Amino acid sequence: MDILILISILIAVLIVHTLLTLGLYAGIMFFIKRYGATRDLWPWPLKALVIIFVVFFDTPLNWVTVTLWYQELPREFLFTTRLKRWRKKLGRKNYHDLSSRQKKMRRDADYICDEHLDYYDMITGDHC
Repeated sequence: MDILILISILIAVLIVHTLLTLGLYAGIMFFIKRYGATRDLWPWPLKALVIIFVVFFDTPLNWVTVTLWYQELPREFLFTTRLKRWRKKLGRKNYHDLSSRQKKMRRDADYICDEHLDYYDMITGDHC
């Protein structure tokens, strides 16, 4: 197979995986709001869905897609933890002192947290 076809397929798979991850996150947050934030009250299918989400969607998103996109090896298991680190570490520095790569990471972390993750977190509204 031609290398461009393989790269195109890989990019398509990563995009679909990212969109599925966001959709599953929104669905899980809907059910968590419905059953309450206390994990003891969750039915076992919801607990299983959360475990499946973390193992098959959030972790590969963090370890593969985000690692390739930002060219930074993961230090954390979950994507949200990486976003929190970026916001905390890069948020303390003066914006003009950051490199262009760090500015992009900070802007993207703020955008993903504020516009997507916090929006669907119906319990606290402050996911990261």
